[in-house]
Amino acid sequence: IRDCLGVEVFPKKTKLPTVGSINVVTNKGLLGYNDATDEELNWLSNILKVNGVRGTCNFGTTATSLGIAANSNGAIVGAMSTGFELGTVHQALSGE
Repeated sequence: IRDCLGVEVFPKKTKLPTVGSINVVTNKGLLGYNDATDEELNWLSNILKVNGVRGTCNFGTTATSLGIAANSNGAIVGAMSTGFELGTVHQALSGE
């Protein structure tokens, strides 16, 4: 992959087989799944060069990518998300 696409490749250091399916990231921040260890969150933050925060959406869904579509301009968040979850999403993805 490194040679063909000319991109950096990192060995996976998480217990989950599909890291991209449960986290939401923009160029401003990372919303990691709620059960991520400190080591996993730090590893993702360092690779992606953004700050990371753990959180959920849709009243406790840990796979945040199931309920959030985001880019650097904003996010669409599932209707079942609580006010606390919305605050965490904003904090994580806005880079504040």
